Amino acid sequence: MKGSVRTLVAAAMVLTISSCASPARETPQLDSGSTKGAAVASLAEAHHQRADISLKRGDRKGAKAELERLIVTANENRQQSAESHDIIFDAAARLARLHIEDKEIEKAINVARAGLEHEEASPPTLFRGYLHQVLAQGLEANQDLRGAVEEHGRAIEIFKAILNDEKAPTTKEEEK
Repeated sequence: MKGSVRTLVAAAMVLTISSCASPARETPQLDSGSTKGAAVASLAEAHHQRADISLKRGDRKGAKAELERLIVTANENRQQSAESHDIIFDAAARLARLHIEDKEIEKAINVARAGLEHEEASPPTLFRGYLHQVLAQGLEANQDLRGAVEEHGRAIEIFKAILNDEKAPTTKEEEK
């Protein structure tokens, strides 16, 4: 029984993670407290919806072009809006995944690496971790197993950092 529970949990985790960068999904929930943050989030939502429509029409090239435009715009506004980092991570993950599905592995790897170019300016986020996972998938498809393991390791470290930060306030409250 224990093994089947573990299998179910593992399957649920894989489905959750793999659906995060899938074509039909929600835009990251961002801090809409600032006008620029709200504008960037709305911009991202519009680009993702246009990409979704392109995919429904069977226009994968159009969907990719829409995501590329989003990445360019988010990069241009990276200094003005902290939300831009997650927008870039999310859009790059989705675009790279589309390239992987189309067997355009080098393009996928290049998109993922470009999306991570300024990651040091961002705190650990789920979207940053997901992008490392998508990069790992591209590297694995390109037979770079060592690189894939390293990227999965980076994703794991990001997710652990998030978990540690989320647990820290609870621990401090318990100490009082």
